[in-house]
Amino acid sequence: MAKTITIALPEKLFDRLKDVKGMFNVSGVCQDALEREIGIQEILAEGVDGRESIIAKFKEQKKAFSEQYRGQGRKDGINDVPKMDYAQLTDLVNMQIRYQNNPQADDLDPNIVYDSEFFRNGQTWLTKRLKGHCNKDTRFDQDAYLTGWIEGICDFWDNIRDSI
Repeated sequence: MAKTITIALPEKLFDRLKDVKGMFNVSGVCQDALEREIGIQEILAEGVDGRESIIAKFKEQKKAFSEQYRGQGRKDGINDVPKMDYAQLTDLVNMQIRYQNNPQADDLDPNIVYDSEFFRNGQTWLTKRLKGHCNKDTRFDQDAYLTGWIEGICDFWDNIRDSI
């Protein structure tokens, strides 16, 4: 015999449901969703054999992907310098230098890109590239990529600074 439960809906969802509830079986949709979620939770509750070794393996694989994207970012950073003007280049380099002089810093910080005039002034080609990577590959590690990108820019700067 079927049992009745009450579910709470946000007001906007409830208002939308009122207009279309005669077009489908609301109870059936809720039952299907609950069946799927309960099944998933039961599997998770049972546990998976070797869970810790699976996690360790995935962490190692994720690290390899992060290193791959950091390397790609470094290459792109070097290749992107010609798209910049002197002020943009030195803004990013100076922000990186300030970050590296922080004694608590243990790695390059990709957030300096977001805080830079370069990024705030609508460098849409970089934004589009990042979105493209994210849309194409769920493994894309944006922080690793931007860390490599900054490293590439700084490598380029270190190579040319004495010539300017």
